[in-house]
Amino acid sequence: MGYIEWSSYLELGIKDVDDQHHKLIDIINKLYDGLFEEHTKEIQLEVLSGLLKYTEEHFKDEEELLRVHNFIDNEEHIKKHKEFTDKIIYYHESITAGKMVMSLDILSYLTEWLTGHIQGIDKEYVAFLKNKGVV
Repeated sequence: MGYIEWSSYLELGIKDVDDQHHKLIDIINKLYDGLFEEHTKEIQLEVLSGLLKYTEEHFKDEEELLRVHNFIDNEEHIKKHKEFTDKIIYYHESITAGKMVMSLDILSYLTEWLTGHIQGIDKEYVAFLKNKGVV
């Protein structure tokens, strides 16, 4: 069992977005597993780098989807995405510099942000996109 389990409460009903959210949760679970399997700092940083890369890819795809369909609150959505990626960068840099270590606090932040974002701001665009024929 992972740190966070994918379930229907996280589904938006937009396949590509749901698939990407599921992948983000898988990466967070990999970070969690690494804490208990005593992965080296280098492996943890590699997984955190993978999370950053995949997060940036997902956010780019999601922002483009909203832009193409003229979603009115796209700028606020982009701002929230930037805040999250900046936080991942901060964690990566701090761990690299030895100023912090991977911890449950970091995983808790990543998980709470992602699930809160999906349940909050992402849910706001679902009806809009479905009305545009996006599923």
